[in-house]
Amino acid sequence: MLQHAYPERETHRKEHEAFIHRIHSLQQSAVQPTTRVGLDVAAFCKDWWQKHILGMDRKVGAFLNDKGVT
Repeated sequence: MLQHAYPERETHRKEHEAFIHRIHSLQQSAVQPTTRVGLDVAAFCKDWWQKHILGMDRKVGAFLNDKGVT
C-alpha cells in the first residue's frame, strides 16, 4: 500500500491496529472461558470477515489491480 500510494493506507493500518488490540482483549477474556467469550469471538470473526476482508481488503486489491500489480 505504501509503495503504490494507496490513499486509504492510514485508515487500513488503523483497522489492523484495532484488530490486534481486540484479539489481545479476547485472549485475556479466554483465560476464564465462558459461553460469552465464544460468542464474542464468533461475532468478531464474522464482523472482520464481512467489513474488513470483503470490504477494505477488496478495495485494496482493486486499487492494486488498477495499478497493474498482481
